[in-house]
Amino acid sequence: MATQSVDLPFAKRFKLYLDERFPLATHLVVVIAFFFSSYLLSERLLRPRETLLGMPAIAGMITVLFALFFLRILDEFKDYAKDVVAHPDRIVSRGIMPLSELKIVGAVVIAVMLLVNALVGLPAVAACLIVIAFAMVMFKEFFVAEWLNRHLIVYALTHQLITPLLCLYVYSLVAIPTGGGWNAMFWLQLGMGVGTGLGWEMSRKIRMPEEEHDQIDTYSKHFGPSGASVLAFAILGAGATCAGALGVFLDFPPYAFGILLVGVILMQVGFALFWRKPTAKGARRLGDWAAVTMLSSYLAIALGSLAGQGIRLNF
Repeated sequence: MATQSVDLPFAKRFKLYLDERFPLATHLVVVIAFFFSSYLLSERLLRPRETLLGMPAIAGMITVLFALFFLRILDEFKDYAKDVVAHPDRIVSRGIMPLSELKIVGAVVIAVMLLVNALVGLPAVAACLIVIAFAMVMFKEFFVAEWLNRHLIVYALTHQLITPLLCLYVYSLVAIPTGGGWNAMFWLQLGMGVGTGLGWEMSRKIRMPEEEHDQIDTYSKHFGPSGASVLAFAILGAGATCAGALGVFLDFPPYAFGILLVGVILMQVGFALFWRKPTAKGARRLGDWAAVTMLSSYLAIALGSLAGQGIRLNF
């Protein structure tokens, strides 16, 4: 079967890779919600009463999606030696999608990101280059790989900085054309992005002792399943609180708070069930509950920011 898969045309092998490592259906939902939470908030802060949708929005959405995919590709290179041992059944580990081809895909991804930003203007290209440069520094693990790998929380924090950086990239797409400066309210958006992103990252790397693997570092190895889940829950709560604070300060409509509240309640129920009866299945589902809170925070901010704003299309 593996040999047959290797012999498949590139397009089919690439689809197999995407389905396994970067499922588009899931990522498109998250990227659209994430992008519009920052973009619509930026429009509300910098262009009150009117939201402009045009090429910057399209370029920004493509850039965010491709930036996350580029990070996925870089991780394949960075973690290859470990993944071959820990995950021998994965597409890359089996040689179905070799690193040599992923290198070409990565170059195409960068080219597309730069091209769509060039259609917006040189400032957008510069902002995009900053995102790409930071991704490469992340790939090099900030040139202190051994030290970072001994300090898991610091490792997670440094790698989570890509989230606020992408938020700032999106903010620049609105700030530069409008001549707007920094609006302090956007700090809460950065806090929401870091909190929900880091909380989700921690939640999906919690396992029961019997499911731990020597080659895979998890937060449960360092803090135990209960301790790691409590820490992830607290960080997720802090991120959701930032989203709620934005709603209070900017007078979001009730439905925005309702969306946020539903996400937080579902997360609380999911984590509470795990604390009541810790199981391997329950530990694996913590990432799903965290994703619900993350997504509800994005949606609450996006829809709340759009409320009361006129929409003007400009292509």
